[in-house]
Amino acid sequence: MPDYQLPDFEEIFQHLQSYGGRQSWFLEGQRGEYLAQRGCGIIAASHALLYLGFTREAYADLWPGSPLTRDHYMAYLRDLTQHLYPTYAGIFLPRQMIRGVQHFARSKGLTLNPHLYRGSWREEENFEFIHGGIRENTPVLLLTWNHHDLSFRNHWVSITGIGLEEDKRMLIASNWGIRYRYALANWVRGFSIHRSLIYFT
Repeated sequence: MPDYQLPDFEEIFQHLQSYGGRQSWFLEGQRGEYLAQRGCGIIAASHALLYLGFTREAYADLWPGSPLTRDHYMAYLRDLTQHLYPTYAGIFLPRQMIRGVQHFARSKGLTLNPHLYRGSWREEENFEFIHGGIRENTPVLLLTWNHHDLSFRNHWVSITGIGLEEDKRMLIASNWGIRYRYALANWVRGFSIHRSLIYFT
């Protein structure tokens, strides 16, 4: 199985010279340190919203205009934080993410439908759900609490593609503005207090 990726993700962020947003950029603004430590959910939400706005005419009001420069992106994040703001523990529950994203969309006169994974944490089922989101041409947002892999621990990651590598199911993801490949099995089998998978259409 060749990699199956969101076709427009890199194009959206090309002027930022980054594979998606970076929560460290919050250090440039007010409450910068607070958001830089807890803003991964805001970054993940921005990926979902911007991608829908860029790729779907019906959701064009979610897109701030081309090209997406650093100034445009930071202004977008400031707007988004009016609707989705982390508690001291961050955005640690899926309902917080769903409520904030939907509230932001409604502020633009739009309605977004959340798709929250409600099954068991088994690799094959998880992969099928993620594959479904990518087939819908939208990022899948992954939340993990207390995982042995520091890439996931207490963190939101944006899945932008899937693939196979020596029979391992792989995730392609934006994390800290870098494109990573992760073995899904490592995420599924690692102990976690809580985990979630969400996408929006």
